Amino acid sequence: WKLFFPHEMAPNTAPHLSRRRITTIMTIAPLLLLFAFLLSSSKSAVSSSPSSSPSPSRSSQPNHPLAASTSTATNGNNSQRTILSPEEAKNYLYHSIESTPILEHGLHGNEFTRSPNPKVVEFYDPHCGACLAFASNYVEVAKKVHAVKPHVEFYGVSCKAHAKLCYEDFGAHRVPKILVFAEGTAVAEDGKEVPKGAGTIHFLSQRLLKALRSEEEIATDAENSSGRRQVERASRRRRMGEY
Repeated sequence: WKLFFPHEMAPNTAPHLSRRRITTIMTIAPLLLLFAFLLSSSKSAVSSSPSSSPSPSRSSQPNHPLAASTSTATNGNNSQRTILSPEEAKNYLYHSIESTPILEHGLHGNEFTRSPNPKVVEFYDPHCGACLAFASNYVEVAKKVHAVKPHVEFYGVSCKAHAKLCYEDFGAHRVPKILVFAEGTAVAEDGKEVPKGAGTIHFLSQRLLKALRSEEEIATDAENSSGRRQVERASRRRRMGEY
């Protein structure tokens, strides 16, 4: 009031002056607010400009030659995994650390054809929709089977990178194709195909565990099954005798 009314005039002494000054205030105030808004906007634009931010290193730029070079990472089994360039990674589904315990055939020194251990092998095409959808389930299935049989190895074979191995050696003309080598040998005749099916992870895990049984385990299961059938027959005879 003192700023615009320095003489502290009473409202009734000069009403026309009071109204004039109020009109002046109402005209100037929006202009001051607009000026303050523009000033704050210009300051924020300067602080967020690209010139003020640190420039990325050349090796972190995606198109720089150093970005395509490979490096290594260590997974839970203390084996080294090579981090592929984006172009190379397009040919594989199980090359990263997130795919553990799946081993990608032909990468990081992993070859299912040389391993003497029992193994499960999935032949896939990296551009196949069904293979892409099944990839995460295959990882979970491998973890479930490992909890029961930790010595079993799980492999993924890219038919894009290993066409002869897929199509000619193991006849994987329809993918994904899952073969189980319970005895450890990696010959097409010894592989037992297990259908992926449309069921849950649990049911596929059970099918794989059944296919991975050794000859001794199969014989033991047959004896146990025979014994259970005999017990059931005896129980039925007793019930029939009671009635």
